[in-house]
Amino acid sequence: MGYPRPVKRPLGSFQGVTALLTWGLLPQFGPDDLCAWDWDAAHAVGGISDHLSAVHLMEDGTLIGLDDDGWVIRVSSLVEAAPSGGWPRSRLEGGGDLEGLCATRDSDLLVLLEDRCELVRLDSEGRRVGRHPLSAAIPRGGQGLEGLARVPAADGTSTLWLGHQGARKVYVVHAPRSRESSEPLELLRTLDLGDEARGMVFDPQSGTVLAVMDDSREVWLLDTAGTILDRRPWPKGTKDVEGI
Repeated sequence: MGYPRPVKRPLGSFQGVTALLTWGLLPQFGPDDLCAWDWDAAHAVGGISDHLSAVHLMEDGTLIGLDDDGWVIRVSSLVEAAPSGGWPRSRLEGGGDLEGLCATRDSDLLVLLEDRCELVRLDSEGRRVGRHPLSAAIPRGGQGLEGLARVPAADGTSTLWLGHQGARKVYVVHAPRSRESSEPLELLRTLDLGDEARGMVFDPQSGTVLAVMDDSREVWLLDTAGTILDRRPWPKGTKDVEGI
C-alpha cells in the first residue's frame, strides 16, 4: 500500500462501536490502495457504555468524547483500566444534543449542538466559556448538524466545516475569532456532497479532510475545495461510525 496503515481502536460500547480514531492519516493514495480497510489493532476501552457522537484527542493524550445525551467524557488512557468510579464526565451546561467536536487555535474546544444549531465553547477542562450562534441560512430542525472540523482557508484564516444530516451538505462558515465573538458565524459556501458527514477531521500533513459518510457507509478523503479524492468502506465489522 502507498501509505502507512492507520491504527484504529474501537471504543467498547454496549450499543456497538460509535467512534473511530485514526493515526497516520492518508498522505498518499492511488489505484493500488482501493481495498477495504481492516483493523490493524483494536482495544476496547473499559468503562464506556455511552453512544459517542464525537471524539477529540488532546495533545496530552486525553481523549474527549461526547455523548449525545449531553455528557462530556474525559478518557486519560486508551489502554489502561477505567478508575473505579469510571472516567470523569460532566453534563454540558444548558444541555443539548451534542454532536461535532473540534479544537480552536487557542486550545479551547467547540461542541456542536445539533438541535439548537449553535456552537458551545469549552476550555481545556471542559468548562463552558462561550457560545457562538450560526448563520440563519443554515437549516434548523430535528435532522440537523452532525460533523464538525476546523479547516484552514487559502488566505490563512480558519473555517469550520459543518455536516448536515437533513440537507446532506457541508456548510462552511468563518471560525470564531475569539471567545468573545457573539455575532452569527457567516456562511461562506456550501458543499453539496449528497451524503451526511457525521464526523470530520482535518489532516494538516496532507491538507485534506477525512469524513465519515453515513448513507454510503464510507470514509471519504476530500480536498479543501470539497472534491472527493478517495473513498473507502467503513472498516470490516463496523456497524456504526460517527466520530473520527
